[in-house]
Amino acid sequence: MKSGPSPPSKSLGAAEQPGPPAGGKKTRAPPEDIRLSLRILAHLGQVGPLGSDDVARPEQTQQGIADALSVTQGAVSKVLGPLVAAEVIRKERRHVRGQDRQVRIYVLTVRGDLMAKEIRAKFGSIPTFPPPT
Repeated sequence: MKSGPSPPSKSLGAAEQPGPPAGGKKTRAPPEDIRLSLRILAHLGQVGPLGSDDVARPEQTQQGIADALSVTQGAVSKVLGPLVAAEVIRKERRHVRGQDRQVRIYVLTVRGDLMAKEIRAKFGSIPTFPPPT
């Protein structure tokens, strides 16, 4: 029976450097090397869930996510659509702290929350700028 190479395992992103260093421990790549979709999930996981009557935080808007991850709002916008379609995040209209009208915010679904926990377990805390309060 012929055995070929095993299929590549599904990876969460390019966060680990190739091959372990001399000490045998895996190193983690800087946050900017982790795919933006994963950084968004980790960020929303750090922001935390909302109750049905809670006022949303600015960090849950497109611009807030972009500011926290030091990327453009356009880059965030392109990634949010597929994440909504994959049902790992959902968009809502809510009042946001510091704004006088309702705006679109993004929150994790149950599936997205599980993925965010997996991302944090694999990569550790992904720093945001500024950190969620």
